[in-house]
Amino acid sequence: MFDYSSTTKPAARASFRSGLSSRTARRVGKPAKNKVAVTSKLATSFMMLIKAILIWAVGGSAVTIISFHLALKFVLPALFPLTAAQTFLFVPNDVAQTSYTVALINPIQQSVTLATVEKEAVKPLTGNLSLPEVNQQLGKIIDQIFFLPSEQKVTNQSTLQHTLGQLISQKTFGLSRSEKLKIWLFTQSLPSSQVYMRNIDTVDAWQKFMSTTAAQTSFKSCSIALINRTKKFGLGKNISQLLEQSGYQIIKVDSQSESLPKSQLYVAENKPTCQKYAERISKSVVTQPQIITDSFQPNIHRADIVLFLGEDVGELLAAPAVTQ
Repeated sequence: MFDYSSTTKPAARASFRSGLSSRTARRVGKPAKNKVAVTSKLATSFMMLIKAILIWAVGGSAVTIISFHLALKFVLPALFPLTAAQTFLFVPNDVAQTSYTVALINPIQQSVTLATVEKEAVKPLTGNLSLPEVNQQLGKIIDQIFFLPSEQKVTNQSTLQHTLGQLISQKTFGLSRSEKLKIWLFTQSLPSSQVYMRNIDTVDAWQKFMSTTAAQTSFKSCSIALINRTKKFGLGKNISQLLEQSGYQIIKVDSQSESLPKSQLYVAENKPTCQKYAERISKSVVTQPQIITDSFQPNIHRADIVLFLGEDVGELLAAPAVTQ
């Protein structure tokens, strides 16, 4: 696989066509869980593992396979649960291919959605693009981007499991080894009825898909204020739409005349979930701005997260400049 890292210097960006993957996409929040239910699930899984071991001890090689299958499908996913949604974009390395694959891995709804997106439905992903630029062109936040060999495709649950299994051993993959394992185990544990296939061949179908998935992976527990401090007119609105289509709650879009060289993210104190959201935004939307834990700016704008858009974003994302 290939490492896709965003940077503030266009000359230092890796070529999108040479194969890229995003930087680390850390977990973006933990949904509330029923502790009793989790404890019960762990106890049940542990007993299943013990039972499988005992059966294997008195059985034969066929039972060994069954025991391993049970552990893979029930025990390990319970011991290493996935808690944060991830969105992957698989891009064929063969220019003759006419579609991308978007994989929405959603532990909240216990589902995976695989969408085959025809290139006519989205803007072409060509040239030297950073991750924020790709997300801006798609109109949706993608956590990880991968180029696949020409002969490899992600079209169903089996091929997704196979591809994710390969990614576990890749050092350049943007997630930690434990996070990669959790994602792979999650896809292993899902029944086929929870894997949904979509075919997107028009712009309207892509827009509908974004609206649907935004509702499914809602990050609305943290309110966000956007302040445009660049000379790019409409930049705040563009970023606002991108975040809203990705499930975030935008309560304010404003601008200030004083220019800011580099973007800044302020997060209210005592908001650990919002801190994780801010980390995701910093890697996927803007060019890794400084994240400041301070309630002063959030209190002024009455939001949990305040994003000041600086000229570094204006240089990356296309928007008409203000006429002097």
